Amino acid sequence: MGDIRKTYFDLRVTHAGAKSNCDLPLLSKNEAEKRRKYSSRVINTEKSSFVPLVYSTAGSTGKECQRHHKRLAEKISTKRHEQYNDVINHIRTRIRFALLKSALIAIILRGIRGKQTKGAIPLSSIPFNLIPEENTYECP
Repeated sequence: MGDIRKTYFDLRVTHAGAKSNCDLPLLSKNEAEKRRKYSSRVINTEKSSFVPLVYSTAGSTGKECQRHHKRLAEKISTKRHEQYNDVINHIRTRIRFALLKSALIAIILRGIRGKQTKGAIPLSSIPFNLIPEENTYECP
């Protein structure tokens, strides 16, 4: 079966348009910062590997994140005998919707910075069914 190792992931979503992010290599800078903070502890203490997953709010990903997604899609497509492009598309779509959902929850629960919200909307009343339940998109 092979050597099974644990891998730790640390996720960061950054807004490229923010004033504090005026550097050009924004994603690689964030990856390096995450590596500097956590990599040695994970490798030495946990005896595992570490991958920083860095995304921008515009939808781009860091190099290590891209490498991880490609490797994961390759493994899944081989195991399930599916097309690589279908698997990578599915992974990217699921991640984008998960990030969108977490951003919506953060905005609703925390509110927009700089503005006070009078009444918080209860989380249970928010519909998160972003993907239609039907498998087809044909007109009735």
